Amino acid sequence: MIMFFSATGNSRYVATSLAKMLDDQVVDLAKRMHDGDTSPLHSEKPFVLCTPVYVDGISLPIYRHVASTSLLGNRTAYAVVTMGSYAGIAGRQAQKLFLSKQMTFNGWAGIAMPKNYIAGPFPEE
Repeated sequence: MIMFFSATGNSRYVATSLAKMLDDQVVDLAKRMHDGDTSPLHSEKPFVLCTPVYVDGISLPIYRHVASTSLLGNRTAYAVVTMGSYAGIAGRQAQKLFLSKQMTFNGWAGIAMPKNYIAGPFPEE
């Protein structure tokens, strides 16, 4: 099961691409978070967290949501983070998250995506 959070579409694209390659299902964490849904998730295949890197790691709301959701079935987990050019501590955070759930964490990967931070600098008027 590939659990993803996506604000701009980068992580959604990666998650759905992985799901097609692995013949797996995707779960939209943004929808679950919006709905306050922390019901258990069950998968016979490994769990994969796919999320953007914010500043230098996984955002706290995403981390807390996955931490508060029971992951049943397969006890293996991976993480895939989308990033501009730097993954920071996202891999270590994912490892800590899944180990706290008594799962085997088999690794993570960072995928560089097009930059989408447009807050500046702005041209002079």
